[in-house]
Amino acid sequence: MNQDYSVMMIPIKDILRDTDWNCRGRIAPIEVLELMKDIDKNGLLSPVIVMPWNKGGFKWKLVAGFCRTMAFEQLNKPEIPAFVHVGIDD
Repeated sequence: MNQDYSVMMIPIKDILRDTDWNCRGRIAPIEVLELMKDIDKNGLLSPVIVMPWNKGGFKWKLVAGFCRTMAFEQLNKPEIPAFVHVGIDD
């Protein structure tokens, strides 16, 4: 399995967060309260994972990190560190 990836700061507004892809389904904002506090105190320990998307006005599709992305959004952070995986598909 040869996949290329890099880490970069991605604007959250450019990421499609398809809840059908999330194994937890829809996440209520209250569910990420503790994570949000931890990220605010300690920073993000593991970047989210996105893949190039370029559909529906989005540049990226979130593969993993739905809770982390929601926590960043609630912290009013416009960007999130992300592993960008190229060469994966739906």
